[in-house]
Amino acid sequence: MDDIKDIFTEHTGSQTESFTFSEDGNYNLNHRPLAESSITGCISTLSELFTEWYLFDSSHEKNILQFLAEEGLTDVFTESEFMDLICGGAYLDDTLIQFITLKIPFPIKTKKIQKLNRDLSVQNEKAYLVKSKTTTIEKIHEITKEKKAKKAKRDAEYHKKNRERILKRQHEYYLANREHILEKNKQWVLSHQEQYQKYYAQWCTENAEHLKEYHKKYRTENAVAVSERKKKCYNAKKEQYQSRNKANYEANKEKYLAHQKQHYEANKEKYLAHQKQYYEEMKQKAESAKNMCAAYVFLLNLRKTDKEQYFKMYTEQANPLTGMLKTCVALQNNDINLCPFCNSKSNQNAEQCCNQKVLSIDNATTMLKILANILNQR
Repeated sequence: MDDIKDIFTEHTGSQTESFTFSEDGNYNLNHRPLAESSITGCISTLSELFTEWYLFDSSHEKNILQFLAEEGLTDVFTESEFMDLICGGAYLDDTLIQFITLKIPFPIKTKKIQKLNRDLSVQNEKAYLVKSKTTTIEKIHEITKEKKAKKAKRDAEYHKKNRERILKRQHEYYLANREHILEKNKQWVLSHQEQYQKYYAQWCTENAEHLKEYHKKYRTENAVAVSERKKKCYNAKKEQYQSRNKANYEANKEKYLAHQKQHYEANKEKYLAHQKQYYEEMKQKAESAKNMCAAYVFLLNLRKTDKEQYFKMYTEQANPLTGMLKTCVALQNNDINLCPFCNSKSNQNAEQCCNQKVLSIDNATTMLKILANILNQR
């Protein structure tokens, strides 16, 4: 180290410039050549790499010790090791190469540093290996984490600033490649089901409130479409749904019964009020049906005169009016003129709106016409 002169040579393209160190170890800024457009392209040896790094920041004078302190390298290189790296008298181990790639202030590939390092170790037999310290790996992790954080922040700022343009571009790409994207996603999910389910469950947990608000808003804005889709999906897989629900109920029967009991006790007054209201409404509709629905009057008479026939169709507790209200237009609108038996010009189809169980009885149609005529006279 003491025999080293204070003149170093830097190769920049086809030119050769020089800079000098003063006796105190500072370099003279007046001799620093102008930076090339690509520093990496000017580097052909490991010595030049460390020289360019040392001279990269020319805003103030500094010696080797000051440089190492400013760059946070005092526990990575000693002063003599760094001087030997600049002079081409030392080379690096693999850990230090990884560290240098992350730390150096201008872009350079790891493979190039490895090549320069390998060339020096072969060409200079007197060069020695600078080994990494125990803290170097920790520094690599810290730098990597810091770079990732800076990149994430930079990306977030960019996306925030250009959100509309990015979303538009992504949407256009999706529309142009929709089938390919859906197929690719499907194949990935099929081959990573366990990983996907774990990720999706975690995502749903983390975004529970957001999903709740989103689904609530979507169901409100698309109520008809959602209802139709659910109905279509259920009808297409009706047996599958029923089988699954039955198996699930049987497996958790006690749990469901306990939950129902608990829910009923907590909302007992509400349930009783609702039942009372429903009972009063059905009572009024039954009184109205006696004066306008031939099928309902027929069933009431059948229950009195032929209970055996009636109980083949309904149980003791069943109310036939409940099902009839779902299909009979006359009952729904409380208008006898909409009944196809009471008004032949009603444009209603008896097969669709009338009670199918009643129509299945022999001579029921004739009886219904007679009863309808009596109701019209009233």
